[in-house]
Amino acid sequence: MNKVIIAGRLVKDPEMMSSKDGLIIAKMSIAFDRIVKGEKVSNFIDAVAFGRTAEQCKNFYKGKPLIFDAELTQEQWEDSQGNRRQIHKLIIQRFSYMMTDNKQVPEMRNEDVVF
Repeated sequence: MNKVIIAGRLVKDPEMMSSKDGLIIAKMSIAFDRIVKGEKVSNFIDAVAFGRTAEQCKNFYKGKPLIFDAELTQEQWEDSQGNRRQIHKLIIQRFSYMMTDNKQVPEMRNEDVVF
């Protein structure tokens, strides 16, 4: 099983694009916090959404607090100097808005999203 659920905020507005086949793609970076030795430490991970999930991401903006349901993937390549490189990223399957300022943000329903 490959399942990641993470709460965080968008580092910047999503980058929207389309594939050659017309598939909508949304690329973004997510900031999340964790506690290390009693101190809050910020971490960042790149994420991507496809299709109808990506279309819904066009309403996201920098700082937007969200909960993501995703899969973790790893990409590997060799750079121009011959060094092996790798990056981990999330493939977003679903998301939910987080409550802010004690107000419930309308939940976006995307149970029907199919990749």
